[in-house]
Amino acid sequence: MPQPGDLIVWDEHIGIVESVNPDGSMTTIEGNSSDAVTRRQHGAGGDGAVGYVRLG
Repeated sequence: MPQPGDLIVWDEHIGIVESVNPDGSMTTIEGNSSDAVTRRQHGAGGDGAVGYVRLG
């Protein structure tokens, strides 16, 4: 399960997990999303994310 601060990875995009809800849905911060830095909501599993990276 992802944790705040993890990187979330899609095929050709990456974001930072800001928060995770009890149901597994999450809020991310993503750059270059519609040419802006954007806070986005995703369902459990990150809406097709291929994985997560935990630094440290």
